[in-house]
Amino acid sequence: MSVTSPVWPDMEESHPLCVLHNELAALLREEPAHKIWGITLSPDPSHFSTKLILQKFLRANKGDKEKAKKQLEDTLHWRRTYFVNGKVDGGWDESKFENLAYITKETVKDAGAEREKEVVVTWNIYGDVKDFARTFSDVEEFLRWRVDLMERSIELLDLNSAKEPIPDWDSEHSTVDPYQSMQVHDYLQVSFFRTPAEVKNASKKTVELFQKYYPELLEKKFFVNVPFLMGWVYNAMKLLVAKETFKKLVMLSYGQELAKHMGSKSIPTTYGGDGKLLAESMDGHASAQAGSGTTSGEGAAVEDTNIPAPTDTISPVAVPVSPVSEAK
Repeated sequence: MSVTSPVWPDMEESHPLCVLHNELAALLREEPAHKIWGITLSPDPSHFSTKLILQKFLRANKGDKEKAKKQLEDTLHWRRTYFVNGKVDGGWDESKFENLAYITKETVKDAGAEREKEVVVTWNIYGDVKDFARTFSDVEEFLRWRVDLMERSIELLDLNSAKEPIPDWDSEHSTVDPYQSMQVHDYLQVSFFRTPAEVKNASKKTVELFQKYYPELLEKKFFVNVPFLMGWVYNAMKLLVAKETFKKLVMLSYGQELAKHMGSKSIPTTYGGDGKLLAESMDGHASAQAGSGTTSGEGAAVEDTNIPAPTDTISPVAVPVSPVSEAK
């Protein structure tokens, strides 16, 4: 039985998405790195997966075709210089990032939603960092590891199998991109008053890189186990980020509150859910999805610029982000 390819809804030729797709052939001749987030870009106007990628760049630029095209061009150029044969060019010392991050798939139900959905969640556990200076002093090494982490989370989004179009950006009505992941930054036992310069520098660089080259890949970001005293940071962020971005950021003082705010019971018990601890969730599926920790990987993720951070009813599939396997 033949499988019917998904079809994007009909649009006027003047629609920004149509125009951008028509201009793609010339862009690909200039930037031969045609693969992005698991999808090989095609100038064929009927290619659904290509439109999916282009729509993300358009939404990130509020429908502005010229800005979206420039960001796409810059992203393709960066990928051509940063990846070799689909993998991050260069390695990293796996021991520096051991137990720092995990990627899982969780079952989430939004408030008011009728159905549950499966969401990719990236977990950053900063309390497990034993030596911040050692982990973050080599910024380029950290970025290679962090990009690999982002690429792995995107791989789990499985954009190649997407069948639902992404709606246009709408200034009047909130539209939903169904192909995004969540992030959790856990600051348990992390000092907020003696943040090493290495951490701040790594965070700044990560913010800049993700804003440039990974548009519209974050659904929501949770900062958990943040002291009450840091509440002012959250309020200050309202003045620093766009309204649409601020809606994606949630700050929680207690980890146990996460299950309620995420709308998930499958997350670990330490975060108010019924699931296994992150380190205990690794199974055969996880190992299969993890790659080499030294030269692995092929997302605008939003990283906070104030909170000190370097810088996702199914059993959780945890991918360790350290040595042997895992690393947006």
